[in-house]
Amino acid sequence: TLFRSHFRLGPYEFDFLIENRNKPLLIEVMGDYWHTAVPHVVKNDKSKATYHRRYLAADYGLKYVWEHEFLCHSKVLDKIHYWIGDLHPKSFALKDVNIEVTDHKETKVFLKAYHYLGHKAGYTVVAKLNKDIIAAAIFSRPVRYESATSNGLAYEEVMELSRFCIAPLFHKRNFASWFLSRACKLFFKENPLIKAIQSFA
Repeated sequence: TLFRSHFRLGPYEFDFLIENRNKPLLIEVMGDYWHTAVPHVVKNDKSKATYHRRYLAADYGLKYVWEHEFLCHSKVLDKIHYWIGDLHPKSFALKDVNIEVTDHKETKVFLKAYHYLGHKAGYTVVAKLNKDIIAAAIFSRPVRYESATSNGLAYEEVMELSRFCIAPLFHKRNFASWFLSRACKLFFKENPLIKAIQSFA
C-alpha cells in the first residue's frame, strides 16, 4: 500500500493519503490540544470536513487518528489496516465469550496495546474467546474523593470504571453493553459493600 504525506486537494492539505485498492483514504493526525482547544484550528477542521463531505467524499475516504492513540501503537496500526480493508472484524457469538475475574499480569499487555492510558490496578474483569482476552474492564477507587461523596455516598461505597477496552477487531453490535453489564454484575456480587460505580467515559 502506497501513501503520500502533505497531500493537497482544493484549498486544503491533508496529512496523509493512502492509495487503497477500494478508495483512496485521507488521514488527518489530530493533536489533542490544538484540535480541541484552539478556536481557529477547530474552525478550520470543521471547514475541511465540510469541504470533504461536499466535494471529495465520493472519491476519497477521510479518517482521523488522535495524538493520545499513538500511546497504543498496535491499536493505531489495527485501525489503519481495518480502514484500508486488510483486516476484517472477527465473527463470534456472545454465547462463546467467557467472563472472568483475572489478575493484573494478564491484562497489562492487552491494555498496553489497546488502551491509551495503559494498565491500572483494580478489580479486573475480562472477556475471553478461546482463552484470549478480547475485552477488559477495571474497577478502581475514585481518583477524587469529592466525585464519590458528591453523590451522597461514602468514599468507600463507590468505585470507578477506570478502564474499559475492546480489541478493535472484536467490536460488534451490543458487545460493549453486554460485556459491561456482566462485568458490573460480577463486581457487585463479589463486592456487596459497594453501592455505586461511576464512569467519566
